[in-house]
Amino acid sequence: MSSIRKAISTNLEASQSRKSSTAVVARPALFKPYSSYTYNLISCVDTAKSVFDQRDGMSIVKEQLRPLFQKHGLQDNFGAGLIYRHFDLGPDERLVEYNGTATPWQCRECFLGRKIVPIAWLFDGDHLLPYDFRFPASSEDMEQAAELKRQAAFLDEVHHVLRKSELDWGLGLRGMPVTGKESLLEVSQQKANITIPQSELPKDKHNKSNVETMWFFDKKSDKRYACNYLDVMVSHRHH
Repeated sequence: MSSIRKAISTNLEASQSRKSSTAVVARPALFKPYSSYTYNLISCVDTAKSVFDQRDGMSIVKEQLRPLFQKHGLQDNFGAGLIYRHFDLGPDERLVEYNGTATPWQCRECFLGRKIVPIAWLFDGDHLLPYDFRFPASSEDMEQAAELKRQAAFLDEVHHVLRKSELDWGLGLRGMPVTGKESLLEVSQQKANITIPQSELPKDKHNKSNVETMWFFDKKSDKRYACNYLDVMVSHRHH
């Protein structure tokens, strides 16, 4: 394990020394470029979930983050997500989703003349860093990522909540899946993540999840749409 990875692991698992004074933070006005090096420093799902539970992360999601998405009218575009990696990536790789399957792509900002757009972000200091991407199939996909850059007040408030709760490297932002608020199963096979509609699954597979990893919300109600990790299949499901 590299010294930097150890430092980030320490930040996640043993950041008790951070005081309440960190609640006053600078606005994350700038978006940092993607880095596969930083991506590989992200914790696995088990470690991320452990820290999330230690920080009472579900209460943060329900009581503090959900009202912010609703307040700014962004609940149909973005949600909150546990920050974790599926597998390590090479120096020139990024995880890109297309047609429900995410695989490592050796590309930079564009592919076949179309811009690759981020769908997951984490706070790195006072900046926002993308770490998962999508090859956009429509103008709506491209607009989703652009919209986040126009939401300075929202980002400022989310950042404040995450820093205060010591979850700024544990929780981040997620773009809405292309299927919207629909039940999906995401299965990892080697270095591919494949999303499958729940309607195509045997009924005995519908309720075997145990770790929620993403959350999307309705406009006014308390309802949450969660993404659940299935440890038997090393996968997780949206519902």
